[in-house]
Parts: sequence; structure tokens; C-alpha cells
Amino acid sequence: MKAGQCFYMTGLTDSEFDCLFDCVEPYLSCLIHPDSKCNGSGNRKMDIKTELMAFMTILRHAFHLGIIAWMTNTSIATQSRIFVAWSVFLVELFDSIDLAPSPGEIEAFIPTEFINAGFGDASCLGDCTETKISESENFDVNNITFSPYKNHTTGKTEVWITSHGTLLQCSATYPGTISDMIVKMIMKMTISHLHFFMYRWRYRDLSVNALLSVSV
Repeated sequence: MKAGQCFYMTGLTDSEFDCLFDCVEPYLSCLIHPDSKCNGSGNRKMDIKTELMAFMTILRHAFHLGIIAWMTNTSIATQSRIFVAWSVFLVELFDSIDLAPSPGEIEAFIPTEFINAGFGDASCLGDCTETKISESENFDVNNITFSPYKNHTTGKTEVWITSHGTLLQCSATYPGTISDMIVKMIMKMTISHLHFFMYRWRYRDLSVNALLSVSV
């Protein structure tokens, strides 16, 4: 593969892609292709590394499975099994990674502004952020996603980070009109361990049940 082609296909440089593969390689025995007649036989239509590249290419470019099947001289059914297998495998693998900060890490990196403000023992920070999304042809969908704050249709995601900026967790994305508190109610997350948290109280009269009944 020529220089730069891996980045164009997958969004990762050659070294980044190799690093990703090296990280998942020890666990490839857990990679299961659904409805495959060749599991365990060694009779594969694509090698494992090419499967990962095809999977990443589909994600980056939103390819129809037929296109990637044509590019790799395989069938749509084969690409479907590969995509499902890698989706489940990577989600399960990365979800198992413990992102909790090591002992002393927070104290070592917490900004002095936090300490001076009385939040020196903060363990993590959470807030909701809005991301602009394309308008829909469905008026009802536009109505529940239009955010006066951004003057655009948006999705709202709750983001949790450590006090020095390491990402801990992101929630699902909800309609932009939903309040931060309702997102927390849906997520059923506790804030008893937080000493610093930002609340916004827009749209308090918005019904949780009404929001949950709308399919976006």
C-alpha cells in the first residue's frame, strides 16, 4: 500500500493502524463471525488485518457493503459478517478497558485553579455538549432537535472527563432541546462522588416521557 493510502481509507496512519492491530491481536480468538461456515477452519476469504482495514474503511466513508465487497472481491454477505463481527468484538474489547485514573494521578495533574477554588478533591467533571446535526425532512424531528442556544438542530451528549482532561465516558446523543438534567435522569447516573458539576436548567417543562416516546 502506498504512503498515505491507509490514512485515506481508515483515518489512521500506517503506524496508528499497526498499533491498533497489535493491541487487538492477542484477543482475536474472541472474534466470532456470525453464521460463518468457516469459523475455526482457517479457510478465510480475507486475512484478519484486511478485515480490520475493510471495517475501518466502511466506518470512515459510510460505504455500502456492496462497494467494499467489490473492492475486496468478496460478497456482500461476507462483508456483512465481517462488519458485525468486528463491531461486536471492538465494542466489547474497548468497553472492558478500565479508564479509572491511577492513584495519585488526579492530585498530580489537577489544575491549581481547581484547588484555589475549593475543588481540589474533584474526581471527575461532567457536562453536556451540543453538536450541530443536519436538518431533517421530518418537521417533528426538527422541532425536538432545534436548539435556540445554537440556533441550529443539534444533538446533546453528556461528556465525563477527569479533572486534568482525560476522557472517561460519553453518553448516547439526545435531541438538542432536552435539558442536561433530563439527560442525567435518562442515564440514571449518580453525582454523589462529584464535587464539581455544571447544571443547566433550560426546558424544565419538557416531559421525559414525551421525549422518550419520540423516535429520532
